[in-house]
Amino acid sequence: MTKKNNYVLKVDVEYTYSGQLAIFNFLIWLILIIRYKAGFGSQTRFSFHYAFLCIMIVLFATFGFSEADTYHYHSIYDEMIKFRSAIHVEPIYYWLIEHIPHNYYLWRFVIWGSAAVLLMATFKRLRLNALAVGLAFPLILLQQFAITRGCLGISIFLYASTFILKPDSNKLFSYCWGILCCVLSVFFHKSIPLFIAMSFLALIPLNRGLIIISIILYPILRAVAMPFVFDILGGSLFSTETADFAQGYLESDKSIANINGIMRLCLEYIPRILIFIFLVKEYIFDKKEIPKSIRFFFQYSYILFYIAMLFFGQDTSSFVSSRTIHMMCFPLTIVCAYYLTTSEKRPILLKSALSFFILYDAFAFLYTIYKYW
Repeated sequence: MTKKNNYVLKVDVEYTYSGQLAIFNFLIWLILIIRYKAGFGSQTRFSFHYAFLCIMIVLFATFGFSEADTYHYHSIYDEMIKFRSAIHVEPIYYWLIEHIPHNYYLWRFVIWGSAAVLLMATFKRLRLNALAVGLAFPLILLQQFAITRGCLGISIFLYASTFILKPDSNKLFSYCWGILCCVLSVFFHKSIPLFIAMSFLALIPLNRGLIIISIILYPILRAVAMPFVFDILGGSLFSTETADFAQGYLESDKSIANINGIMRLCLEYIPRILIFIFLVKEYIFDKKEIPKSIRFFFQYSYILFYIAMLFFGQDTSSFVSSRTIHMMCFPLTIVCAYYLTTSEKRPILLKSALSFFILYDAFAFLYTIYKYW
């Protein structure tokens, strides 16, 4: 059921998980891993050909049968057509319904397809090897990318930021275009203004001292995080609908607190922790040189991960944690793809992190197929 203007709208059709259809997503993920497996070793070829990767990503997200939100959005889509009004989503997404033929998967294709094209343009502007992106994307971002319509707003923001961080020869045009796109991105998801605000923290140079201080302060900040989030959920930053959704999310999250849930959480967070240990060692402690734009994305992903871990497992704030982790996967993919692009070595810590990403992704797909067969 969804809410609109204090009226409760009853969903006529409930769409539920299909294990058989989820096989489609698993196969796409597997094809990408096999095609780009060379990224585990030193890169000997460089490619700007993103077409195959983009097509596979769009297919995966358009028919995202392995993600619960795909079915949830289908119900919302039906309600918007029935009541001829934007429900749960931003006005731009209802505008799309009014201006393209009525078909849920066509609607998803336009949204997620646009996001994928913008991300490919972002990777290309940063001169990332398509072969490296082809490995990093399915391991870190693919499942997150298909979850929410917010991926379009995030993709616009990341694309816009490259024009500010890495302007073209006409700097004035690049800065103006980047700022304009940043402003446009806020219309594509309610959370984008908050994530743009967080990005300013990434302009503060990270060094050994700040990393060590952040680790020391972690338990103290974590202790005050929960009341802070309760205030936010009750305030104006999130709408009442968002707060209600957060509570519902937490209730469903608690229902999987079993052996499978614990195993899935371990497999999900181990590779992320390992990859940040590796990146912090490389770019902070070993002081490996990286371009200003990549350093921004590295620091941004670290800040988002740190904030997410502050809120992790703290009842209502777990909702904030999951949303922040979702955002974090986007810049983290850029940073990992950059490392795979520019470095010939693959240290054991990096290989371990990538291997755990594969293990987690495979577990998530196979468990969904098994549970909902």
